[in-house]
Amino acid sequence: MQQKIKTGIPCYGCGVCIAECKPSAITMNLSPDGFFVPVIDEKKCTNCKQCGKVCSFCNVDFFEPKDKIPGIAYSGIVKNNEILSEVTSGGVAFELGKVCLEKGYSVIGCKYDYSKQIAVHTIATTKEELRQTIGSKYIQSLTSDVFENIDVNKKYALFGTPCQIDSFRRFVRKNNCEENWVFIDFFCHGVPSYHLWQKYIDLHTQGLKKLSCKTEKVAKTETDSIKFRDKKNGWGVYTMTMTMTMTMTMTNGKRYNYNYSRQMYKNDYFLNMFLGDYVLNEPCYTCKFHELKSAADIRIGDFWGEKYSSNKTGVSVAIALTKIGENLMKDIEKECYIAKETIDTALEGQTSTDLIIPKNRKKIINELKSKKSLTLIYVLYCFKRWRAHCFTNFIKKAIRSLLNLNKGE
Repeated sequence: MQQKIKTGIPCYGCGVCIAECKPSAITMNLSPDGFFVPVIDEKKCTNCKQCGKVCSFCNVDFFEPKDKIPGIAYSGIVKNNEILSEVTSGGVAFELGKVCLEKGYSVIGCKYDYSKQIAVHTIATTKEELRQTIGSKYIQSLTSDVFENIDVNKKYALFGTPCQIDSFRRFVRKNNCEENWVFIDFFCHGVPSYHLWQKYIDLHTQGLKKLSCKTEKVAKTETDSIKFRDKKNGWGVYTMTMTMTMTMTMTNGKRYNYNYSRQMYKNDYFLNMFLGDYVLNEPCYTCKFHELKSAADIRIGDFWGEKYSSNKTGVSVAIALTKIGENLMKDIEKECYIAKETIDTALEGQTSTDLIIPKNRKKIINELKSKKSLTLIYVLYCFKRWRAHCFTNFIKKAIRSLLNLNKGE
């Protein structure tokens, strides 16, 4: 007899329900729209409804920490130039992870899985493993492999999106182990459909194959590295850097590898469609975690706004939301240049209102599932809106420059 399985519903996709489910009735699968969602095996489900108690999506309000304090804002830049060149912003996240390791915590962070071409959460117990989690990943992470194997009696520091952190704090408090955990979330813009990401990978894979000659046969292509926010063109310039290797076989049977590296910025299809909000997960458009609404001990991100707009190497913003968070910020002062900031300055440039759902969002997602090229889809649905967005920002910057010149006079 075939098992009856409920189809996944649109939610945050944090995966914490898997950690809570004692009968192991829940798995995470990609939805038809390309987002990780829980799928419930009705044959295993006992209808205990415990999963709903740890689910941020099922609860209207955000979940406050017990020792919550008024937010204390900081700017931060790591002193190690090698690390600063690798990280997305100022390196505060990496240094917080290092401090947590030194305090005996295992660090749960996000890395890119090149074999599956997805982002995954992983457990780091060494600095070398922690280094694999450096940098932003602008795609949804699969958490289930880690969350379902958590030992609640051990100490962990969890880095994640606000919704992941909110759900997991509910989980640890429900299971009476909250004192074992440190939570760090970040200012989040939402996550795009994996159909966009797969289309983007395919675009560059096919482009690489076209470089081969008729006398060569492509055996395989592999993605070696991806930087979603490379700083080679400067912090604040959204640059995607991808390195791939193509293995080719000559007619004489000999094989050789062709290495391909490309930087894409300004007109990169993936970044433009992501930042243009075209195919985000539906709940991301009405996120309840804007500004200081957080279940974390610390909220981190890029320090956008006017104060550090001329910086080219990266500045982190960090807001301590609990005493634990405040103490951790003190612990990284040896490795980072830390300065206190006002909350208003720290929040400048961060998303503070709901996003507008594009009228053609569903149509674009369906097109991404079709055989049409990403280039064609981008031109048909996205280019006009992105061009208007860029033009508006250009006008705003020009006006600010003129105002600053007048002030100088």
